[in-house]
This record gives sequence, C-alpha cells and structure tokens, in this order.
Amino acid sequence: MSDVKTCSRCREAKPLDGFSYRADRPDKRQARCKPCAAAVVAEWRRQNPEQAREQSRRRRDRVQASTPEPFTRSDVLASWAENDIDPDTCFYCGAPDGSTIDHFMPISTDLGYNMPANLRPCCKFCQVSKGASNPYEWIERTGNWPAKWGGPLTGTDLRLAQVASAMFNDAKADQGRQLSADEVTRLLGSIVMAPEVSYVQPAEKPAEETS
Repeated sequence: MSDVKTCSRCREAKPLDGFSYRADRPDKRQARCKPCAAAVVAEWRRQNPEQAREQSRRRRDRVQASTPEPFTRSDVLASWAENDIDPDTCFYCGAPDGSTIDHFMPISTDLGYNMPANLRPCCKFCQVSKGASNPYEWIERTGNWPAKWGGPLTGTDLRLAQVASAMFNDAKADQGRQLSADEVTRLLGSIVMAPEVSYVQPAEKPAEETS
C-alpha cells in the first residue's frame, strides 16, 4: 500500500498521516486531507448557522448534565501536571498540538463525566476522529497509542482495557438507565490500567432539569 494519498478536494499528494482514519475505506483513510476536511466542516457551519448553534447547544447541555462539580482550567492543568501530561501535546497521537480538550470516556454515555480526571489535551484531528468511540477500541484501531502507555497494552493492562471496553459497550447500548454506584466503582476500577492513566470515582451525575 502506498504511503501517500491524493486529497479529493485540493488534489495534493500527502502522507497518509495527513488524512484521518476511516475504517470502511480500502486504505483506511478519509478521502479529504485533514485541512480540507476541517475546511468543509467550517463551511457547513457557515452555511447552516442555526443547525450549528443547535448542535453546540445540545453539547453544552450534555456537558452540564455530566459535571459532578464545578472546576476551573487551573484544576485541569493541575490534574495533568500530577499525571505528567503535557498540555501542549496531543495525548493520543503526540502531535505538538493540545488546542482542544477531549473527554477520554465520551460524555454521550453514562460513563463519561466532565471532570479533570476524564479530560485530555488533544489535537482537533484526533478529537474529530475519536468522537464518541470507545476510546480503547479507537486507540487500537488507529494505532494512536499514548506515548505514556509505552506502546500497545499487554498482559494485565490489556485485560483491564478489554474489561473496560466491554462495560463501555454495554452501557452505550443501554443509555436509558443510570449506572448504579457499584457499577461505576467497578468500571472505574477496571479503567486504571497504569499509574499514568488515573481516574477517580465521580459523584453521581446531576439529574437533568425537566422544567
């Protein structure tokens, strides 16, 4: 397989890592390069301002409902410093770009809390590619193993990740219910794969307001 690809939009030949991952394509890459893909999204938002605002509003609502207690950027930076996470480097691909913040466990499921322990610095391309995917499966699929993990997981770490992945998928398929305190404790215990990837047990998610 060639290590270069021609973008369908700008028609420039670029290295494969200049294209986001896409599982259903023969070369496992998007047709557009990353800059062109970002430009297409920006153009869609410009042409569809109401839909873009509604998407942003729904995300803000999800974040608010997933926040056990208020925190500041200083709290996030302190958490990263404690775990030796560079705020200027993408946690996943290692690019010198920490311009966005990613929820390691996506907030679209009951397992994703908006709290410092669940946040990671991220480049915009990895954030879009990862989306609401199971983080362990996405990392294995794309090969974006965090440098702090020392490469693909093996042994006990791999088994713990597999347990966490299974519980993640179960919860994603059953989003209509809130996990019990015991389930949350068991899940978060299985996610702790290494000292560098530490999580704390969150409080229950605040109930969404209905009025």
